[in-house]
Amino acid sequence: MTVRFEGLTALRDVDLSVEEECGSSSRASTWPRVAYSRVAFGMRYFPSAEGWGFVLLGTVASASVGALVALLCREEKSASAVLNAVASPAMFLGAVVVPENLVPRVAFEIFHRYPPVTFIHALRATDLYGKPVAVADVVVGTVLTATVFAASALVFRRAARELRCRNSGL
Repeated sequence: MTVRFEGLTALRDVDLSVEEECGSSSRASTWPRVAYSRVAFGMRYFPSAEGWGFVLLGTVASASVGALVALLCREEKSASAVLNAVASPAMFLGAVVVPENLVPRVAFEIFHRYPPVTFIHALRATDLYGKPVAVADVVVGTVLTATVFAASALVFRRAARELRCRNSGL
């Protein structure tokens, strides 16, 4: 969830984003934070339709990468290790957690192309800063997401077929 600053001059350029996992307990703890920010700082939470699109694309991108890695690794520990090896550097070197000016330029250029990071930056630009989005980045991220989604679907079909054959004794 991203909080947009409206009518707040002192904190206008501050990046306040709250990312929560989907779940009943996290959802329950999110709304008091939003209410507090509204009362204490006068901020309103209004995601745009474009912003929700980036949230959806980022979710599909993350889930597709996770499904593809899990299907290819086939073991929980190895899948977890591979996903952590990709996601952790992407968070820090893709300027999701660390400010962009502190990230080495080469690392940023590499990890900025990782679709979930691309969509986080697009969401931040549109809903938090009100800036236009780099359309080329969003198109490349969407194409990469669609490609990884299709690949994970194909690998899933193959794995399901193998499992069906193994269970039927063929």
